[in-house]
Amino acid sequence: MKLLLSLISTGNLNNFDVGPLQQNCTRKNIINVDRLFNTKIFHYGDVQTYYSDIEMWYTLLPKSKVPFLSINAIDDPIALSSDNSRRRITNAVGAANNVMSIFTQTGGHLGWVGQAKGATGWDDDMVLQYIAALIDIRKTNKVEDLL
Repeated sequence: MKLLLSLISTGNLNNFDVGPLQQNCTRKNIINVDRLFNTKIFHYGDVQTYYSDIEMWYTLLPKSKVPFLSINAIDDPIALSSDNSRRRITNAVGAANNVMSIFTQTGGHLGWVGQAKGATGWDDDMVLQYIAALIDIRKTNKVEDLL
């Protein structure tokens, strides 16, 4: 909310009605926030064009020079996962040597937390295994194992 008030006070959101945004910020997904806020401040005509532009990062994955691990939950209410976006990610990952993508059926948004307070979640364990494998590959000069 501080960011929003700052944008309004500096004149960056002239004539912007925050009422609908406040009413829709607590919805189960971010579509309304994108439609009512992000498309306005970034000057997009509609949410589909906004999503198309922000999804252009998929085209950069094959150019990645560093190892990259992406973990997404299909049921994430914030980072929505459509068949088309999963297909684009899968295609981009298939064309990249340094990129790995994992999709889980459940997990929500940051939902792979550990069961006990302070416990690591599934995602933490997966990332640590990934990093350990990268360190091992670097130590043993088995870079060809990545290809």
